[in-house]
Amino acid sequence: MRMHSVRPELQKRILRWYDYAWYKKRMDGVGDVNALKMLPDKLKSELAVNVNLATLKKVTIFKECRPEFLQDLVLKMRPLIFTPGDFVCRKGEIAREMFIIADGVLEVIAPNDEVISMMSSGDFFGEIGILNRDGANKRTADVRAVGYADLFVLSRSDVLEALHDHPDAEVLIKEFARKRLQANRELQKKRALHSASPPYKLLPMISKSRKLQPQTNFDFDQSSESHAADTRSTTELTRLQNVVSNFTERWNGLVADFVRSYEEEAHKLATVSQSTES
Repeated sequence: MRMHSVRPELQKRILRWYDYAWYKKRMDGVGDVNALKMLPDKLKSELAVNVNLATLKKVTIFKECRPEFLQDLVLKMRPLIFTPGDFVCRKGEIAREMFIIADGVLEVIAPNDEVISMMSSGDFFGEIGILNRDGANKRTADVRAVGYADLFVLSRSDVLEALHDHPDAEVLIKEFARKRLQANRELQKKRALHSASPPYKLLPMISKSRKLQPQTNFDFDQSSESHAADTRSTTELTRLQNVVSNFTERWNGLVADFVRSYEEEAHKLATVSQSTES
């Protein structure tokens, strides 16, 4: 709890609850109380909101919602970790959940393998599919993790249940999803129009080439040099991206090894301490 900066007053309440539950276990022989799921819903909700409040505040779709709705929703969120190159979802899949990015970077990939956009901490996606706006219940693109990424996932049934219990939030979120769907469709139309339209300078260039043949060869050579420069730039950019990705992967691996070693040493010290006390 200290690692997540849980406020001291809430830490004390949770520790008091565990002390009492442990005492009752010793007296009544009840089951294990060491799991977070054993906490009362009220304490679980406060702890979850306290830990994840910073992430929720970044999510635009929730900014206008009441705290009661957020407390209900945060209990339904499940954490997921994706490694570099993992696909979070694939185009054509049925949308059964929405995602919130807590940390990391994701890329949205078009059918032609073009990276359409990037998403990072505080971004979200999948809400249009689970709300089934205008029958749009399938993923429209692949989403892939660039490096390690921490996400929260909300199932369709959990979101709809929370919206049913909070009608004011339902109005806000469905209106937000409607506007976002409309913006996405307009963007797709512009992209399709841009890819379908021929280069507007094509005809003037052909006309000019018929009049000035020597100039045509010069322009061709110049275009070749420009194309070669662009190719070199693209290759260098790809190399740098690979270097950054490899560094990120190695760094995360070192951090994971450090945390694992730290936990092992802490466990050994706790074992030695218990042996000494006994």
